Amino acid sequence: MNEIPLCSKPNCNHHGNDCVLKRLNGNVPMFGENCIYYFVDDTPYIKYNDDGKPERVYHSELCRYDLQSNTEEKLQNVEAEVGNNCYGWMLYDNTIFFVAHRYSEHVDENGFAYSGTNTGGEMKLCSIRLSDMQFTEHCDLYDMEKLQQYYPLAPNSGEVYMKGMFDNRIYFEVCFVVGEKNDARYLFYVTYYDLKDGTYHGTPEDYENIDFAGAVYCTENTLVVCRVGSASVYQKGADQSVELTDACFYDSAAVTVIDNLLFCDGKVFDLNTKEVLEPDVLKGEYDMPKCVVAKYCDSFIISDLGMQGNFEKIPAEKLLKPAQG
Repeated sequence: MNEIPLCSKPNCNHHGNDCVLKRLNGNVPMFGENCIYYFVDDTPYIKYNDDGKPERVYHSELCRYDLQSNTEEKLQNVEAEVGNNCYGWMLYDNTIFFVAHRYSEHVDENGFAYSGTNTGGEMKLCSIRLSDMQFTEHCDLYDMEKLQQYYPLAPNSGEVYMKGMFDNRIYFEVCFVVGEKNDARYLFYVTYYDLKDGTYHGTPEDYENIDFAGAVYCTENTLVVCRVGSASVYQKGADQSVELTDACFYDSAAVTVIDNLLFCDGKVFDLNTKEVLEPDVLKGEYDMPKCVVAKYCDSFIISDLGMQGNFEKIPAEKLLKPAQG
């Protein structure tokens, strides 16, 4: 139950740029055939466009690191930021899908950029096929012009997070800031890209009344979409979703689903019976419930959200025991 560095170099201190941990910059890589894949952003540079005005150019390298030989190979350059503000990447069917980000910039009356923000701007779903390095730009992930008509803070706060794949669809959360300075908050809505026919769905038809929700959990077999006070659980092969209502649900809730059990905020929901348990072992300090992150053999792995890296292995019969008193 201890963390170890993802580095196989003997005597490495993990501080130099030749260490894969340093290169990852805190991001989780994609794994495939004893190699890991990841993007590393280079320093932006200035170039002049056809009108003679300076433009900032962002670019990122797709890299492959061989864990046996401890060697890195640069595979492809992308004119966007992918690694620093990692909004998601996924290796599927020998193709890497990723969110490419081009920053929002403020320009003066002459069209010269004088500042920028690390959120907002353009966000697109792109892919690189590893067999021949073919780059494809699939779609824009939001329509900023329509969003800002109702949400004026969206142009400089918009973000799109890739959540995972369910039923051959890549799911995303689109989020942006609403409200005033003293009451600013993020809101979310759910979209997906259908790999079967290459179409993008979920863009609001009515921007004034968006269905705010979050794709809080997404795997090959299960998708959970949460709204304030409710959760919809979609399972592979099921005819209809399982609907749950509880105050613990909201659009960015921490949710895990294992063996037809949904874990959220210290509670365990049986998806077959809708019975709810609140086990003592999920009660943390300072009213911070512990989170179930995985199952290993006949035990569950839980984590204290307040202490990074603090994992425990709890037998299933102990975890699923009702609270006492």
